[in-house]
Amino acid sequence: MANAAAIEKTEKLLQELRVYDGSSSTQAALIHQLDEIRNSLQQPREIANYYIKKGLVLIIINTCVELGVFDAVLPDTPASAEDIADKVGVDASILTRFLRAPMVEGFFSLAAPDGNKPQNPPSSPYLYRHTPASLSLRGLPAHTWWRTALTLPMSRFWRTPDYIRSHSTAELQDSRHNALAWAMGLESEGLTFFEALDRDKQYAGFWWSAMGMAEYGFGSFPWAKLWEDVSRKQDGRDRVFVVDVGGGRGKRLVEIIRELGEVKDKEPSLKPMMVLEDLGGVIGGETPVSIEGVKNVVYDFFQQGAEQPVKGAHVYHLRHVLHDYYDEKARQILKQVVDAMRPDSRVILCEYIIPEEHDLGHEIFPYVMDFLLFLAGGLERTHRQWQQLLDSVGLEIMNIWPSKDGHPEVDIEACLKDTKPERSL
Repeated sequence: MANAAAIEKTEKLLQELRVYDGSSSTQAALIHQLDEIRNSLQQPREIANYYIKKGLVLIIINTCVELGVFDAVLPDTPASAEDIADKVGVDASILTRFLRAPMVEGFFSLAAPDGNKPQNPPSSPYLYRHTPASLSLRGLPAHTWWRTALTLPMSRFWRTPDYIRSHSTAELQDSRHNALAWAMGLESEGLTFFEALDRDKQYAGFWWSAMGMAEYGFGSFPWAKLWEDVSRKQDGRDRVFVVDVGGGRGKRLVEIIRELGEVKDKEPSLKPMMVLEDLGGVIGGETPVSIEGVKNVVYDFFQQGAEQPVKGAHVYHLRHVLHDYYDEKARQILKQVVDAMRPDSRVILCEYIIPEEHDLGHEIFPYVMDFLLFLAGGLERTHRQWQQLLDSVGLEIMNIWPSKDGHPEVDIEACLKDTKPERSL
């Protein structure tokens, strides 16, 4: 009986909510249980219709985002349909029709002018008040993410079945035959995803802005402890501590520098040398990256004859770089790192490790990312795939450092084979 199953699942959920620790992994598990409860109350056809309705709601919410509806209501000041309509240039009678479905999903709530719940029928025009859901879509950062993930690429995403049908298995795993270049009619030019992205200036602008604002997790590698250890060695302070390969605008380096704060407080003279490497257009341009204690180095690891410009660093750090590429290209990047390493150098990869098929867990985002990477010419890897990739360039995994808050991203610590650094972390 459906109700019995739903009751059992609900009771289990309530028990786990009482001991909820606030971690990302537990949150994902709880939300997964909510979905299971809903599924237990629905027939198969109803489950399919549920996702169809969600897709249609996304279209409506996208309409509101692009019209500026969420920005038209101030965070702490409810507004009437007429006030919103004047700001966005849409007749109020039409606007109210658009807002009904999002409101059922928790975007906006209704209030009477006196602040009470609206009456039915209303004695006076009611007001729209922000909720946490509608506030999440207010402002430039929210719009940037929304457009990067949905609005701009969606017409291309919908063509994925045609992309798959028209390409061989080998082509589907070749970064020069990625879905974006194909959808843009540029596949014959052999462009990678990022080269094709650069041809669409509007999308590229939103993309790089969104990447700069991204709030990704990271593993628990003990950066402060390592710096404290290596700085005691004779040449420890004379070598670059961290090279952030393909580090974008340096967001992770800033986080690492913050982690080193306790060591610097103990001994202010301990100032680790940091290097940020990426394409000139990423770290330079109209607003060059400027981080105290960090040297910018323009580096294109796919340029013919390229080699890692910083030799003998303590750590070569790559965050969400290798997942953009299949093994052939990933090896090309890693071999340049390996050639620059000393026996006691480390490689730290901040990436997802996809569970094996029999244990997918509850967090869906890594699998969504894997689908998007398929379209872009890359992939998320399992532990076995990471081992195979690293082994193929002469590296071996020393440790896996999980996130402190249960986030699915980890720090994969690797070293040159048969030359493990001292284990003191």
